[in-house]
Amino acid sequence: MKKHEIVKKNLLEILIPYPSSEQILKALEHAERLHANQVRKSGDPYIIHPFTVGYEIANLRLDTNTVIAALLHDTIEDCNISYDELNQEYGDEVAKLVDGVTKVASLTHNSLQRYSEIENLKKFIIALSKDIRVLLIKLADRLHNMRTIEALPPDKQITYARETLELYVPLAEYIRIGKFKRELEDLAFKVLEPERYKTIEMLVKRYTDFASTITNDLIDTVEKLLINNKFNDVKVFGRTKSYYSIYKKILRKLKEGEKLEEFDVTKIKDYIAVSIVLNSNNKIDCYQVLGLVHGNFSYSEKDFADYIAKPKPNNYQSIHTVVKFKKQYCEIQIKTQQMHEYNEFGPASHIAYKLSGSKYAKPSNEYAWVKNLAKWTEDTKDYRLNLFDNRVFVITPKGKIVDLPKGSKPLDFAYAIHSQIGNRYIGAKINGKIVDINAELHNGDVVEIIASKKNKRPPIEWIHHAYLARTKSKIRKYAAKFDTESHIRQGKEALSTYFLKKIKIDWLNLDSTVINYVLNELNIKEIDNLYIKLAQNQLDKKTILKLTLKRLHLQQHRTIIHQTSGQIEETTKTIKKVKIEGVTGLDFTIAKCCNPTIDDTIVGIVTLRDGLKIHRTNCKNLQEFDPKRILRAEWGD
Repeated sequence: MKKHEIVKKNLLEILIPYPSSEQILKALEHAERLHANQVRKSGDPYIIHPFTVGYEIANLRLDTNTVIAALLHDTIEDCNISYDELNQEYGDEVAKLVDGVTKVASLTHNSLQRYSEIENLKKFIIALSKDIRVLLIKLADRLHNMRTIEALPPDKQITYARETLELYVPLAEYIRIGKFKRELEDLAFKVLEPERYKTIEMLVKRYTDFASTITNDLIDTVEKLLINNKFNDVKVFGRTKSYYSIYKKILRKLKEGEKLEEFDVTKIKDYIAVSIVLNSNNKIDCYQVLGLVHGNFSYSEKDFADYIAKPKPNNYQSIHTVVKFKKQYCEIQIKTQQMHEYNEFGPASHIAYKLSGSKYAKPSNEYAWVKNLAKWTEDTKDYRLNLFDNRVFVITPKGKIVDLPKGSKPLDFAYAIHSQIGNRYIGAKINGKIVDINAELHNGDVVEIIASKKNKRPPIEWIHHAYLARTKSKIRKYAAKFDTESHIRQGKEALSTYFLKKIKIDWLNLDSTVINYVLNELNIKEIDNLYIKLAQNQLDKKTILKLTLKRLHLQQHRTIIHQTSGQIEETTKTIKKVKIEGVTGLDFTIAKCCNPTIDDTIVGIVTLRDGLKIHRTNCKNLQEFDPKRILRAEWGD
């Protein structure tokens, strides 16, 4: 019998219990015709692949439509079959499942090279899948491809295995398909770390006989204990760990200088493990069995975990305890049959329960999968994934996946990338086409922001074109900031120009003590606030000039205070009102070198040390000053 015939025979055998097997047989024959002339890279007939995927889905006891979709999952992509044709032949549900698998396949092709945000990619796949069965089919598809990965060139094997470990294994873990997760891990591990895989394989074989003996003896002992205590309807069996799981545990325990190949795997406390599965839906039975176990074995308190009282985030439920048996640590897991099925097959087990009509089937709200990642109901058979129904996942041209609330617009995307990109926004392209500022983003859109090379003030009107409150807040913030910066610049330039014109001294070069004096007199805490008030016409430049000259005069006054009182009085007597460059009311002192009087023509000179000083126009000391610092002055009234 040929290979594809063997696979087909196995598939037909597992389909026997299905009530609608004639529909599945129709899809099976249809798939055979569509893939008749196709071969895989291994040289095998292509039909082996959909047959195997169909087998894995049927083995999970999923519904008829899911099995049909599994058999036809590659037809849209590889056989030019349209959505409408599938819809007409098998119904809308099958068409949607196949279309979903096709979209996920397209999205995840070379995903590690295309995307930089793998965590967001996982969310995106879940959002794109819409139906949990799409993920189940895609995982079964990846599983068979990994089993036949040796047909690929070595470099592609590495890429494919990395993608499996980083993307598909976490997805299998998210939806709690332990069977798929463990095999995918080991298949990827074998490709990525072949030498270490062989080492773990050697270690496991080295302790196989020992582990088997301990496991079998522990099973016998536990079974007798349970029967003697009237727990007859129960299964006790050994559990093996995947090579990859063993490898990760060894790495955590490996001491410095210790070689991997010399490690004793029996040091791993859960290397030898036994599961007790009760054919009961009563959680109290699990605790009664726990009491028997702890009453008859010594156990490690620090290794005890009650995942029934406090399930894991993906709703994994079981009691874990580590006991000492024949000088060897062994893990014992205690759970109900329903817990076991869910732990092993995740939501697929719930769908299987619905098919079987099990009396232990419970309403779907008991299953909190990754914090309500999936919700499905007994009556409607709703397998939709709706955790991310309110999110959109869009992609930058460089492959970064950006997670945004549904309803987001280009401005929201721009500010999510970086505030400066938002501030410099000119326009946006979605999937290569320029779009309106109000365009809504959708899952899978490739969004490119067209930005100005220069920073610019975001118009406050943009808040009407943004969806997110945080985007609107940033627009308000940066619009105000640009206004503030503009006012500071305007005020600073105006004051500097005014001082240079009036007293030939740049305000910006004044000593900090002078500036602080002005600020204190005006009751302004920050210098930037002074500039803003000037720009907004809330403050007059003349006021600042008067206070500045007053401070400079006080500095000069402190200098001459050590002179005789007569000299001070003489100086005071000669002070008259003076108009400097058209400005009156400024504080000044009379230069002692020429002692100008009311009858003399005068000029003013401002110095940082002595403030404003009045000289005769013919004073010989004027030659010592830069002509640019000599101000036009005249006596005032």
